[in-house]
Amino acid sequence: MSKSPLALILVFSLGLTQITSAHLDGVNANGCHTPGGTDSGNPCHCHAPGDFTEELACENGAPVQGGSQDDDDVNSESGDDSDDAEDASPTTWLGLRVEDQLECDGEGQRYIRDHYAYDSDADITIAHTMGGIYGPYEDRCFDSYRDVTVEHMVSANEGHKSGMCERDIVERYTLGNDLLNLTLASSEVNSFKSNKDPGEWEPDYNKCWYVYRVIEVKRKYDMSIDERERDAMKRILADCSVEDLYLVPRDDCALPEE
Repeated sequence: MSKSPLALILVFSLGLTQITSAHLDGVNANGCHTPGGTDSGNPCHCHAPGDFTEELACENGAPVQGGSQDDDDVNSESGDDSDDAEDASPTTWLGLRVEDQLECDGEGQRYIRDHYAYDSDADITIAHTMGGIYGPYEDRCFDSYRDVTVEHMVSANEGHKSGMCERDIVERYTLGNDLLNLTLASSEVNSFKSNKDPGEWEPDYNKCWYVYRVIEVKRKYDMSIDERERDAMKRILADCSVEDLYLVPRDDCALPEE
């Protein structure tokens, strides 16, 4: 369900301070942000007012007028009214390649879970980033780190088959420890999600945030998506507004006393 212009104005004024302070990749007053934070190495981009799927180039924290970074990708589906254009699947969507998953049967491409292992204190780091032990998929606060597991939003196995099997161990380890790709979840939800992508699973809560994070992670590491994944993400994003993309953890969650 799309939000009214008033809601969007509120996001880009009163609400942005809270969103930005709660997240490394929060948007600024111009609707611009750098996914993963300014030290991530990711390029800054800006969301067009009223249409977050259009991303404008960014310069000095403000949008650069003159078109979207992904105009060719987004318009490839609607720029030609011919039957052939309607039937053809675009090769990219929002900067992501749309293609079948890799076979990963070449030399050095075998999936090894330890290549994506996260650090032992990752749960503590995530909780401190969120201000409490919070599970976004369940919109739930937890009392102890024993109640949660670290969750790869783009799972290690999914990432491997989406392009990481062609990368070296260092880049795989970097993905496995990237806070942009990590969250907390109960063991039950983590196990049920397992290696599923957005075409196979979606959370009960914070769906828009989850899908947008998957897009950002896959763009950051130049991973692909398949058609089912693309179609599911498009469906979910159709009901999202800009503020839905950024997670604001519940203020009743707390960190355990140290």
